[in-house]
Amino acid sequence: MKSTYKDYLELARQIGETPRGTPLSLAVFRSCTLEPIEPVVRVELVSEGFAPTIRFFGYNIFEQELLDPAGEYGKGAYDVVLLFATLQEFFPELIYDFHNITPLELEKKTQEVVHRMEQLVAAARRTSQPRIILTTFDHPGRWYYGILDAQRDYSQKEALVHLNRSIAAAASRHKEVYMLDVQDIASRIGKKRFYDWNMYYHSSLPFSSEGLVEIGKEIARVMFAAYGKTKKCIVLDLDNTLWGGVVGEEGPDRVIVGPTGPGRAYYDFQLQLKHLSSKGIVLAMASKNNPEDVKEAFLKRKDDMPLALEDFVITKIGWGLKPQSIQEIAQELDIGLDSMVFLDDSPVERELMRERVPEVYTPELPEGAGEYAAFLQELHVFEKNIYSQEDLKKVRIYQDQGKRASLKQESASLEDFWRTLDMRLTIFVNEKMQIPRLAQMTQKTNQFNLTTKKYSEADITRRMEDPKWQVFSWSVQDKFGDNGVVGLLIVKIQDKKASIDMFLQSCRVIGRTIEQAVISKVALYLQEQGVTLITGEYIPTAKNAVVKDLYPHLGFTKQAENVYALNIEGALPFLPPWFQTIHMTPQQAV
Repeated sequence: MKSTYKDYLELARQIGETPRGTPLSLAVFRSCTLEPIEPVVRVELVSEGFAPTIRFFGYNIFEQELLDPAGEYGKGAYDVVLLFATLQEFFPELIYDFHNITPLELEKKTQEVVHRMEQLVAAARRTSQPRIILTTFDHPGRWYYGILDAQRDYSQKEALVHLNRSIAAAASRHKEVYMLDVQDIASRIGKKRFYDWNMYYHSSLPFSSEGLVEIGKEIARVMFAAYGKTKKCIVLDLDNTLWGGVVGEEGPDRVIVGPTGPGRAYYDFQLQLKHLSSKGIVLAMASKNNPEDVKEAFLKRKDDMPLALEDFVITKIGWGLKPQSIQEIAQELDIGLDSMVFLDDSPVERELMRERVPEVYTPELPEGAGEYAAFLQELHVFEKNIYSQEDLKKVRIYQDQGKRASLKQESASLEDFWRTLDMRLTIFVNEKMQIPRLAQMTQKTNQFNLTTKKYSEADITRRMEDPKWQVFSWSVQDKFGDNGVVGLLIVKIQDKKASIDMFLQSCRVIGRTIEQAVISKVALYLQEQGVTLITGEYIPTAKNAVVKDLYPHLGFTKQAENVYALNIEGALPFLPPWFQTIHMTPQQAV
């Protein structure tokens, strides 16, 4: 259901000023009145577990506020800074004086605006390292030369495209700088609905209530991506969701799906799902059907469907309850229920899922299948701030996970299972090529995470470049395939003591003693640098209870409540013998 601005105002009132959740501070600098987006952004952030604090700085005084060492901005630290600029105030010549500017003068002015943006980014990071959101520019009216603009050698539209591309290119040169595509928002809802010129001339607010809603939602969407609020798995119903009709009643030949005619809606929906799968979102199936009917439908209608049965990592086809099926899927994939999305056309099934497994994100599907594809595109839960190599091969990784689960069931003992896996562990020290992946893991890993800190790429880069810090990461391969980079351990070394600042590992490799091998090899590495004591802290959360006894299990001794220490002057922690190889860069293989 689409929410209006009045809906957001009411929801914000119900939330109140002090919502529960992860604290998140947002500083807003703008060249126009923008305060009315606050309830939209607040409601959206609270819906994803944040407790936001939003502060608007002075109207159209970017430089004065950001560059003044004694200004209010410098007195605080913010997690995110939004620099929201409009073309009217930031580059009015492109709108009002385009016919008098030569291409050379326009290029010069474009570079001045880009340089100004970069100066603002640098100023926003003068005292801290916030994530920063920049805006693209939208032309609020018609082109100066009207219908002839597209036929000119140097058109106004091309000039605007060049400006926006130049700003985006500059943003890409900085870590943790994101773009808010205002031009795209305006084009999606239409400029007549996006702007409100009566409000602009009355209070310098150029946007309609509908425009404010879309801007606020898009700001939140960028922030969700920046903080790794990405779902990992879509669990799908089949009948009247993936195709039209009930395959068990109508037969595979008569279900509605295909590249033309009424089946096009389901075909395009499957195309969107295929697209998400190619970006690392895992597809699974929970359907009340006979397995033979489903297999026959995918076989007979393979030319009419972008998706094949093999695109689904796990299929649960039968007559059991879908909440039970989705719990089994989560267990087999070793992911949290809060990483999953459930899509089903049945209101009854959706309500049952929300009641039985509220952690699963269960949105309302549109009533008509013609809106399914567009609905899927609008879901913010699949946005990512980066795409790592692990993301691009995620489907294969989880398919391999199923093979490991089968081997584990067949093995006589855990040690037999570990030996049969033929694991090969590689530990890296300060590997800068992995920084995007490591930052991504800090945002996403919640279960095997002893401190649950969240680090940006800039945070990890600074630690790699500081000699007092050491950043260890590791990847694991086995007989079924490459798991990719799955763990991160950050320590700070002072005198002869190494304090663990972060210790996390992907849930998909839990239960293979990898953390034991890592601690053993890292302890040896630190011992050779003169370290005699390693300390670590466990900070309990609602999700990381699985590692509450990890430090004692690894040989650490309890020093205080949730604080542990490992003396490495003499003996080192146990090194599991079932790894085929353990390689530590820059050390040699063992």
